Amino acid sequence: ATTVVMFEIIAEGAMNAETPQQVMFKKFLQRLGYSTVSTVAIMEYELEAFERLDTVKRSIEETGADYGQVSSNAGEFRRYVIRAMEEKLGYTKEEASYFLKSAVEKYETLSPADFAQRCVDYTKKSGNRLVFIIDEIGQYVVSVRSSDDRILALQGVAEMLSSKGNGAVWLIVTS
Repeated sequence: ATTVVMFEIIAEGAMNAETPQQVMFKKFLQRLGYSTVSTVAIMEYELEAFERLDTVKRSIEETGADYGQVSSNAGEFRRYVIRAMEEKLGYTKEEASYFLKSAVEKYETLSPADFAQRCVDYTKKSGNRLVFIIDEIGQYVVSVRSSDDRILALQGVAEMLSSKGNGAVWLIVTS
């Protein structure tokens, strides 16, 4: 089986400071069913990596809140998750807050190598190939003054996916 992540990068990342790997990871997480709010999605991803997400979801729903609505706002999500981690998982408020902050920091400092490793980990765990199809890459690289930075960043992502992916992760772009 193949998981396809397809998007137009201009619509997703050209007008902000996100790196190519951050935009790709955000779209990957959305494809897997995580929140469309990138900071919430990365917190959900980290919670799931530590097998905490199901407990947190149940706890939020037990309060009568709608998980989908809570996960559409980073502040609300953080508030509910911290409470759930305290009450259901034995974290202190500080530990829970640090856990979530650490997850977001991982996203903010995501390197091409870290991104590629997360993609490879997914392919190994799921048994699926992973294909990124990115439209309008040419517009993306020239949409800022320092377009050389974007070209080099994209090259770094492509090289990491190639070297770590062993054919299980593909990158297809259109200009």
